[in-house]
Amino acid sequence: MRGSVRPFRSWLRSSPHVLLKVSGGFSSGDKALCVAAARRLQAAGCRVSILCPKPFRDTLHRAGVHTPLLSLDVTDAFDGTATLDEVLEQFENLHRYEYHETLKSFEDVDVVAIAPGGRLLDGYKVTRHLLIPALAQKLGIPVVYLHQSVGPLTSPAHRDMVQQTLVRAALCVTRDDISFAFLRELGVPESRAFPARDLSFAETYPANSHPPAFDLGINLRIGFNGHTEPDVLKLFLKEYIRRKPDARLLAYTTSNPIPAPLADELRLLACTVEPDCVEYPDYVRAAGRCAVNVSDSFHGVIFSMMAGRPALALQPDFGSWKLHGTLVPGQPSMETLPGFVDAPSARDILDRALSLGENPGSVSEKQLRFVEYCRKRAEDGWQQAERAIRNA
Repeated sequence: MRGSVRPFRSWLRSSPHVLLKVSGGFSSGDKALCVAAARRLQAAGCRVSILCPKPFRDTLHRAGVHTPLLSLDVTDAFDGTATLDEVLEQFENLHRYEYHETLKSFEDVDVVAIAPGGRLLDGYKVTRHLLIPALAQKLGIPVVYLHQSVGPLTSPAHRDMVQQTLVRAALCVTRDDISFAFLRELGVPESRAFPARDLSFAETYPANSHPPAFDLGINLRIGFNGHTEPDVLKLFLKEYIRRKPDARLLAYTTSNPIPAPLADELRLLACTVEPDCVEYPDYVRAAGRCAVNVSDSFHGVIFSMMAGRPALALQPDFGSWKLHGTLVPGQPSMETLPGFVDAPSARDILDRALSLGENPGSVSEKQLRFVEYCRKRAEDGWQQAERAIRNA
């Protein structure tokens, strides 16, 4: 195993070799962030390798990102482990081939960058997402976390392991203010933590140049990390159509594919359904087809605001605070509704969606200011990250 002292040759290299570690699956947001980080690293003169799930490969190719792509096929949650040493020991003993392939991927790497996102919170396999940064740190390779949401974490073991990794990182950029406060609570030094905003705010995607084709877009998160109750959603749609009989409705997703049985039921309610996740580079264009968007996807809300379409924000995955923790000076935090979880919540969403469709002006203006502020903060975070990678 490589020792804790980095090879002298890497200190002399003008173009650092960065291994970008990406998590996720089908999500439009995860893919957008992967492309954004990879492109920016290459533009900064870094030599980039990407350790990513296989679904990302087509997206990277479509985006014109040509760089070595590596995979790590480990689904183990490493349950029962209490320390990072135990996690790495299980990784080596139970997944020997993957362990040694991972060591190979670290050869000649100067910095490991953890792609923007948010997997270090209750509900996800937190320990598995610590494998790469923990192993890199054990080998003496600096780790930089890019534009993250972190927490909540109620498991003492998960909290301790996340703390160990983040405290040792060269830099942790957060994408919301609650996560930044949580990092400080964990003991991450202020000099190695920076509060920014989601990196997608700083990207430019093709816009929709036509008038909205739909009165309402419902961006659905169906799956292990969603809250939507299908029966409640159908109740909402029936009542929306009753109150607005000529409404044009679109159900789409930037999170997980919509299951075929649910898609068929929604079509019976006169709803156009696009069951697959929106792909690069159509994120903003897709949201722009709808006069109003209702979304329990964090990036679904962002893409709608970037398109200049007012968005109703529903609680995203698990108990994440990435939406209501994204603050703008002089404005209240973004209200995050519970979602399609019960009849009262559905009625509240219905009333708000209809009202927003009739009077979008003030909300649209507020959300555009929100986007502009977050764009600058996202760029500031990237500048800090780039500097940390150069100095690591």
